[in-house]
Formats: sequence, structure tokens, C-alpha cells
Amino acid sequence: MNTPNPGSDEALEAGCTCPVLDNNHGRWSPRPPDGWFVVLDCPLHGSEIRAQMAAERGDEPGER
Repeated sequence: MNTPNPGSDEALEAGCTCPVLDNNHGRWSPRPPDGWFVVLDCPLHGSEIRAQMAAERGDEPGER
């Protein structure tokens, strides 16, 4: 299953707390190719961003 785009109606219904207007209602990324505005505490998208940041730092899973 694909995660709906941040700010889209589908994402909001699933609990997304990311900006709606900044993300063009989830229709297209405001900063291509994949530069969505995501809040770290979003229950739908935040975990993806936190995992990506940890991987970039080289953290082991569950380290931070």
C-alpha cells in the first residue's frame, strides 16, 4: 500500500498533520522531485522522515 501524499484528503483522513496548503493539497510536490513539507511528529509521514534522517547519520535502528 502506498502512503498518500502529505496534505492530501486521503492523508488527512488517515491522521496526517502535514501542511495542506504548502503541499498543494497533496496534488504535487512543492519542491520537486520529492520535496514535500512534512512535520516530524506526523503519525503518517514523520516516521519515514525520522528513519531517513537516522540513516543519513548512520544511526543503528532504535539508536535515537
